[in-house]
Amino acid sequence: MLKYYFLCITFTLVSARHFTNPIIDKLDAPDPGVVFYDGLYYAVSTTNNDEPNKFPIHVSHDLQTWELQTYVFNADNQPVWSTKVEYWAAEIHILGEQQFRVYYTTRDIESKRLAIGAAYATNILGPYHALDRPLVLDLTQDVLDSNLIQDNGRLYLIWKGSVWMYLRELQSDGLGFTDDSVHEILQNDLAWESYIIEGPWVVKRNNTFYMFYSGNEYCGTKYAVGVARALKVQGPWVKRGDPILVTNDELVGPGHCSVVKDINNVDDVMVFHAYRAGEVCVPHPRLMCAQSVAWGDDGWPYMTD
Repeated sequence: MLKYYFLCITFTLVSARHFTNPIIDKLDAPDPGVVFYDGLYYAVSTTNNDEPNKFPIHVSHDLQTWELQTYVFNADNQPVWSTKVEYWAAEIHILGEQQFRVYYTTRDIESKRLAIGAAYATNILGPYHALDRPLVLDLTQDVLDSNLIQDNGRLYLIWKGSVWMYLRELQSDGLGFTDDSVHEILQNDLAWESYIIEGPWVVKRNNTFYMFYSGNEYCGTKYAVGVARALKVQGPWVKRGDPILVTNDELVGPGHCSVVKDINNVDDVMVFHAYRAGEVCVPHPRLMCAQSVAWGDDGWPYMTD
């Protein structure tokens, strides 16, 4: 039995795909949200300036080579409720044939709070139409870093507040909520997380939900990716403990990831941002990177290289 165990692990490591990082170089591409659709990968990343084009959409056939195609928002379709500068952590999600949704963070003009917006389109490259008001606005705290969970025909939105990760069920169109119920599902309580957890991305595997999330200060060497799991989206969520993706000699402060299937539709790949060693924090860019994910006999994921 012991010999068989080592053979399985060796096969997993050898078969895992290796990426040449960064996969998007010399360009600020924080908080990458990646999806696969109709034979191509689509990546959306943060925009944090006063230029009219917001949330670049890069496209790839293999997760290694990317080309800029368009932007979610431009001067003609920016949300009317936003302050036009901070556009963070967008993700494209596919609800069905010709039904695409973008969930994103920006600052509300009236309240001055960071809020979560939604936009819709019938083509994955747009044009996208933003709702004329925030989807999630909390006057007591900033809310950001939303992620869509799809499970057996039901939709849920998860997002970060000042302390908790929250969960709320969406209507079938993804543009409103079914009721007023909001669930507190996860908070920072591990030493490595410091004062913050953020950037959730949830996948389902073998009837278990796995939340990949980031903790610690994003503009530093201790930013990292951790994992929690649950049998129901409402929880309880149990954390693995130590982070699975941390700073190394080449890439510093890795985090705010998305997890997608590789081109073989079997292996998992984590797409994340990181600084190049020696070039940490502004004005240096956060570069988009990728690394293969494997799964242990205990059901927890781990990075393969």
